[in-house]
Amino acid sequence: PQDQQLYVGEDLNLRVAAAGTPPLSYLWRFNGVNIPGGTNATLLVSNVTTNEAGEYFVIVANPAGVALSQKAFVTVNPAPFIRVSPQDQNVALGSTAMFGVQLLGQPPFTYQWLFNRAALPGQTGATLTLAGVQPAQEGRYSFAVTNAFGGVVSSEAQLTVIRPAFTFGRATDGSGGLALTFPPEATGFVLESSPTLGAGAVWTVVTNLATLPNGQIILPIDPTGGPRYFRLRTP
Repeated sequence: PQDQQLYVGEDLNLRVAAAGTPPLSYLWRFNGVNIPGGTNATLLVSNVTTNEAGEYFVIVANPAGVALSQKAFVTVNPAPFIRVSPQDQNVALGSTAMFGVQLLGQPPFTYQWLFNRAALPGQTGATLTLAGVQPAQEGRYSFAVTNAFGGVVSSEAQLTVIRPAFTFGRATDGSGGLALTFPPEATGFVLESSPTLGAGAVWTVVTNLATLPNGQIILPIDPTGGPRYFRLRTP
């Protein structure tokens, strides 16, 4: 068996390779004491704590004699260790994003979620849920965890907010006019118009829009009124 360095919560897996006339019997010992049930060529201890730190070896025997393995020294670190960091996410505007981590170490833990490396007020749970995400929440999220033995910060996960796809085209009502396809998930967007472009343009909100059953919005264009420019203002 080989020396191992583990964190609290990991699994200890020791094994020995022995040769000799069968049958071979095995007896694992921990700090000089027999391990109940440790009678195979492998020894598995799940979800270790600091109590499992110490010296392990195995006695192998057959009718011809007994052999002792070399000693394996196992250390168990109680400090926090982030096994799986938050993952990048691409989510639609207005939907929900959720971040989580997988931790090792000795509880109890203290948690703090970070946004662009600044603490998020009130976000001190093991997971982070963002409902109805908006463009202002796009950025880098990470996770800080501490316990009585130390602390660590996860790598950063990028949250990308996918804006709805707006398209301009001909109206499908046969009028020959122009229309805007406005996705149903788009909220908070404002359609504005101006007779001019440039620094002196005066943009006004377009109201009383006609909507077709397929979701198209007819743009109010007066053929005799000169040019008309449109823009979408995002929230």
